[in-house]
Amino acid sequence: MVPSGPEAGGVVVRVRLRGQTVVWSELQYPDVQGRLVDEVRFDLGQYLGEIERAYREWVTADGQADSTGDDRRDPWSS
Repeated sequence: MVPSGPEAGGVVVRVRLRGQTVVWSELQYPDVQGRLVDEVRFDLGQYLGEIERAYREWVTADGQADSTGDDRRDPWSS
């Protein structure tokens, strides 16, 4: 298991689904005005579309997609 908590320099985010909204909470980082941000919301359709786009880019960037376009792989295998 790869350490991902704040003590390891990682980020801890609670992700919840409220209807058609994805909510990231417990962030605790400052915004551009220095105010503490605890929660960020995303439209579910846009959120899923961005995950799919980023995954395709990540997989094809390291040559893991095969000639049939099957880009399924274990993200923890590196």
